[in-house]
Amino acid sequence: MRTLASRGMPTGGSIQDRVACEMVRRERHRSIAEHSYLGRILASSLNLPEKIFSLWTHMLSLEVTQENYAPATFKDKQSALSKIDEARSQQKEGHVSMFKKLRNLTVPDADFRNATPEEVEMAKRKLRAFRLKRAQRGKA
Repeated sequence: MRTLASRGMPTGGSIQDRVACEMVRRERHRSIAEHSYLGRILASSLNLPEKIFSLWTHMLSLEVTQENYAPATFKDKQSALSKIDEARSQQKEGHVSMFKKLRNLTVPDADFRNATPEEVEMAKRKLRAFRLKRAQRGKA
């Protein structure tokens, strides 16, 4: 509205009103394009994923065009946030159950003990017998 000379607000539906609305719309789109261009430069230097960048650009455009304040947009944002919270809680439940299963699989340190000399001797005998059988198979 900087270049539109008028006293007060133009009457609704008039040519001046339409020109003023178009000027505001173009100025908003220029602002979005300018910020998006700078964001692309930053995103490429930070290796930001495209999905996150487009989400942020969309959020910026909603704010600049003032669509954030529309009831439908507000409901969409609320449903998206509830879905995100639900996904986080499901992920947390999955982690808790995974750690419970892991705790059940682990063997406590008290179950570990050193082998007695008799058990060591028995293991050596079995190993010698196994090697002897393998060696005899190779000769035959």
